[in-house]
Amino acid sequence: MSDLNPINLDDPSGKTRTSPAQAGRKIVVVVLAAVIVSSMIAWCGLLGWGVVELLRWTLTAFYKLWTASF
Repeated sequence: MSDLNPINLDDPSGKTRTSPAQAGRKIVVVVLAAVIVSSMIAWCGLLGWGVVELLRWTLTAFYKLWTASF
């Protein structure tokens, strides 16, 4: 029913080697992933900076209104 003989993993005929095209694809995937991650980090940094500047501007305007009313 089933073959109980162990598989020889050291057999070189069983190993697959990556072709240059496959290696090129892997490099392209890694580079694209790095570009996507770095652009996400930059975008989140810009959004965070914008939120901080918006809060600073709002608090400054509120402070000017508060001091002008007294």
